[in-house]
Amino acid sequence: MFLEFFSPLTIDEGVDGETLSSLSIQDLFGIGLKLGPRLKLFKFIELLNKARLCVPTTLSPTVLPSRAGL
Repeated sequence: MFLEFFSPLTIDEGVDGETLSSLSIQDLFGIGLKLGPRLKLFKFIELLNKARLCVPTTLSPTVLPSRAGL
């Protein structure tokens, strides 16, 4: 769905997955995207960032009850 926007960004602007998530609406305007594609891509970036917040980066170890005394 967004590949038609992303391909020129990767080739012309050197944008990768990490950089994509930090682009602002002003960045997309500066790159020269028209309004429709710019808004669609920015909405996708917002969803990507929200999804990233929901995924833990590190898992805390589960604390198991002590088996001492068994």
